[in-house]
Amino acid sequence: MYTQDTQDLIISHLLTHVPKMGWTLAALRQAVLDAGYEEGDEFRAFQGNMDKVLEHYLDWVDRQMSARLDEVDLSSMRVKDRVATAVMVRLRLLETHKEAVRKSVDYAKHPTRVSLALKGVYNTVNTIWYAAGDTSTDFNFYTKRTLLGGVYSATLLYWLTDESEDNIKTRAYLSRRLDQVMQIPKVKAKLSDGFDLLRKKMGV
Repeated sequence: MYTQDTQDLIISHLLTHVPKMGWTLAALRQAVLDAGYEEGDEFRAFQGNMDKVLEHYLDWVDRQMSARLDEVDLSSMRVKDRVATAVMVRLRLLETHKEAVRKSVDYAKHPTRVSLALKGVYNTVNTIWYAAGDTSTDFNFYTKRTLLGGVYSATLLYWLTDESEDNIKTRAYLSRRLDQVMQIPKVKAKLSDGFDLLRKKMGV
């Protein structure tokens, strides 16, 4: 019951019950039965802890996203396009269970689950950046993940209300947000150059 394959199977069944039952123990119990296990096995698989269930679900999607991206030639793309492609691949994976995603967002909003939500977003954007070829280990490592975390979270919320064909509005929204954050390093560089020039003029 603790194996990844078993937990993945239970999660796949859980998503059909979440829209009506939410991220609840009752939904998990039904998913366990649907997966062919016995009543009470939900306490063996996830200790009956829905936070652990959500954490595993987010990791499950990240693993699927990573596998899909391995099939895409990201190296031929600009960095912005690599990141945008990864985000949209993840959203397409979520498309068939959009209401379950909405419920997961509501569940993660609870004040006691802030760390869980932040960890989930961090793991997702970290996976995206590695897929995009990021090898930074300095301060930029954290800056990139913080900026993309904001973009991804905002795009996810936008996507939840998007009813356009092939999510064209979400794609445009994501592109605009990425354009904005891509400008930040340039702005920082200009500010740094300006301060250097000012120091030289002041003889500092």
